[in-house]
Amino acid sequence: MNNTRDVGNRLAPFFRVYGFTRKSNKFYKIKNNIAFFAGLERPGGLYSMCYIIPLYIPTNIPYLDYGCRLGYFDPFPVKSFYFDSDDPSQLEVFIERTMECCEKYFFPLYEKISTLEGLIEFLNQGYEYVKMYWCDMPLARYYELKIYTNFVLSRYDDIIADIPSLYSAVDHCFKGARSEWEERITKLLHFRFVPKEEKEEFIKNTVEHSIIACRIKE
Repeated sequence: MNNTRDVGNRLAPFFRVYGFTRKSNKFYKIKNNIAFFAGLERPGGLYSMCYIIPLYIPTNIPYLDYGCRLGYFDPFPVKSFYFDSDDPSQLEVFIERTMECCEKYFFPLYEKISTLEGLIEFLNQGYEYVKMYWCDMPLARYYELKIYTNFVLSRYDDIIADIPSLYSAVDHCFKGARSEWEERITKLLHFRFVPKEEKEEFIKNTVEHSIIACRIKE
């Protein structure tokens, strides 16, 4: 094995057992409008990563905010591999540790949060706990995920309770973007007063757009 595709070929049977579909050097599956990913990237060294994309949150591009390079995952770090400098024997270690980390930590997490109720329960354990798994997650994204998930669950009181924390985080993380976020939240709250069919159509259209934007298919 001397390139990323070869490593992907080596990992493919493992991920297939857990129901993942291959897309280039990433593997994904969709459940309850959440796309669960694991895979490889190579911005210099070869890294393994795990992340999710909640398809009911509008997006025009794939993103990694709800995820982590496994090299930064403290309970079980998976050291990156460099083809041009590392001992080739370490590549097998990289592959084995990637599979073990997924099997031991991220696949159980994926199972737990594969329902929206389970996802909210996980998020309610607090930002610092969640960030252990999703080390690339800005605080604003944490509140965004809570609010959009509660929106799908029609828990509007919980949305309202999190709005001040969201706006404070947006002011810190995304300078000058508050008006855009306020517009989005106002739109969500509008659905309290319309027929549920209109809300369901909005969610359906959002999910379909996100699937296209993330270049995956259900």
